Amino acid sequence: RWKILTDLYFLGVEIFKYPLVKGRVGVIDPVYHRWMCRILQREQDTLLLSPRYTLKSSWVKTRVIQLMLQRPTEPIGLFSSTGFLVEKELGAIARLCSNPFLMSIFPDRIPAPGKDFKNWQKKTANELTIYRDESEYQPQEAQVTAFGAGANIVGQHFKWAFMDDMV
Repeated sequence: RWKILTDLYFLGVEIFKYPLVKGRVGVIDPVYHRWMCRILQREQDTLLLSPRYTLKSSWVKTRVIQLMLQRPTEPIGLFSSTGFLVEKELGAIARLCSNPFLMSIFPDRIPAPGKDFKNWQKKTANELTIYRDESEYQPQEAQVTAFGAGANIVGQHFKWAFMDDMV
């Protein structure tokens, strides 16, 4: 549990099995991807420019999931060039959170999703809240909210923001 919460590379490689996923163009390079994970885990504004096929989007999704597990009350904004792309990313995040091993390690944070994710607190095309403890602070935003470029985000407050494939 501790390793998943503190080591992004471990979460991607050992839990989500990134090097073993069929159909992926990218290949895991331990040196490069450990560096990328350290950059993504920084708690300061960071611009990461990386060429195509380096699994940037996969690692961003993994970081979003790690943050949802670490800090379930801190809202996360996920932004991309189009609403369609970012909604696909949010759907992929929901599917990754449905990993049976991950759910067994974090039963307090990831309940079984049920049919069409109905057992989670909120799952729409652009919002995802898996679970938040009712006794804790409840922000108005979902755990993850997805926006395409040009979307109106007035009134939204995010502790974390990830901009993926903005060009």
